Amino acid sequence: MVKKILFPLIAIFLAYRSYELLKLLWFAEPSEFNLSTKFLLSLLLNLFITGIFAFMGFAYKTNRLLPENY
Repeated sequence: MVKKILFPLIAIFLAYRSYELLKLLWFAEPSEFNLSTKFLLSLLLNLFITGIFAFMGFAYKTNRLLPENY
């Protein structure tokens, strides 16, 4: 029962952090970041977005959404 409350909250937090990171990237000039910073930011964005779907998948059984044949 705790994971049905905690994991969606973590997913919401990751969605908020993704929004903040995308806002930073949208208004920044590409020349402001060196290669290692660009790599780190892209890795973080990937982890944030993957985490959103992963934590929601941990909280709710997503295999019930698919038909039995799948």
